[in-house]
Amino acid sequence: LQVLATSFPGLDANLDAREYSFPEGELSDLFKGFHRLERLVYRDGDLGPETLAYAEGVETTLQQLQTTLNSTNPQLFTSASSLEGMLNLASEVVAKKVSSEEETSSDLSQLIFYNNWKGILSQVGP
Repeated sequence: LQVLATSFPGLDANLDAREYSFPEGELSDLFKGFHRLERLVYRDGDLGPETLAYAEGVETTLQQLQTTLNSTNPQLFTSASSLEGMLNLASEVVAKKVSSEEETSSDLSQLIFYNNWKGILSQVGP
């Protein structure tokens, strides 16, 4: 999915952007998606109604993503955007995933790297 993210940058940012993507960090209203939800639940231990409402918003964004992925618009998923997505993901593995807090403490680095490369290669194979 990350390889195709260049075709829907707004949805990607709303689901997967990290707090360091914004000048205000996690205090930014633009910091949304899974990573904010992870912080609310796992770091803050917040399972209250505000977190539930936030999770429902993430679900709405996922439904929008599903609609986008089902699109038959030939301009949405092009060879150029696929190549750009592959290059972005390959760069991300080296630049971010090797040193991010999530991967350094999860002991899942090899699995994450393997699946990132698998996603890249899925775009060039038959």
